[in-house]
Amino acid sequence: MKVVAHRGYSGKYPENTIAAFDATFRHPDYASGKIIGCEIDIQLSSDGKVVLYHDTEIGAGKSRDFVSKFTAHEISLLANSKLHGEPVPLFDEFLDCVQDKLDVLVEIKDGPYDKKIFFDSIEKSLRAMKNNSRMILHSFSLEIMQECVKRFADTKMRYGILCSFYEDLAQFSGIFDKVAFVHPEWRSFLAQYESYMKTGKEFHIWTVNWPAQLDCFYKLRDISKIRAIMTDELDRISPLVK
Repeated sequence: MKVVAHRGYSGKYPENTIAAFDATFRHPDYASGKIIGCEIDIQLSSDGKVVLYHDTEIGAGKSRDFVSKFTAHEISLLANSKLHGEPVPLFDEFLDCVQDKLDVLVEIKDGPYDKKIFFDSIEKSLRAMKNNSRMILHSFSLEIMQECVKRFADTKMRYGILCSFYEDLAQFSGIFDKVAFVHPEWRSFLAQYESYMKTGKEFHIWTVNWPAQLDCFYKLRDISKIRAIMTDELDRISPLVK
């Protein structure tokens, strides 16, 4: 079992920022090979730029609205306090930073943005990479995953399904054979372990931040299909993963 840095080293640095990803690469468990990936969230700004940001809404009070209603510059300004002054990266900036240093679980957020503009943009970026085989595209949205499977069928990129409950997987039956991974919430995986195991897929589990949570997985009869756990807390969790 390995480790994926959830939104970078987000337990210590602002999530989804270059600072959080740089900190992941500096962590000793990255050098040792225990940290095999990072997870990010992407969505489209109003000026057609793909940005790294988790929440689908941003702002406060009457100014709060969907991220897609603001320009990339406005998103950075609105997120300034939450991210402690770190800028909101563009997807291309992130790709320049990460290159092919580790696996990247790219969560594509759903929202009221133009999906064609969005997919045209990320397709251009991903196909421009020298090696995109370490990209793992995943989402809670069936529509988004169908588009991923269609657009990138000729690449070596892989796909995952994000789910909060085992029952969520039923909607993906039409593309399930194209998917390499299932990405369940940690409590859901423990509660419905046998059902998940019957899928035959490998798992990246989110989000395990405390030793007591991690201990639960070592009590399961078989964890060979758990490829990695996602965590914000690299210093707290990564040394305990074995």
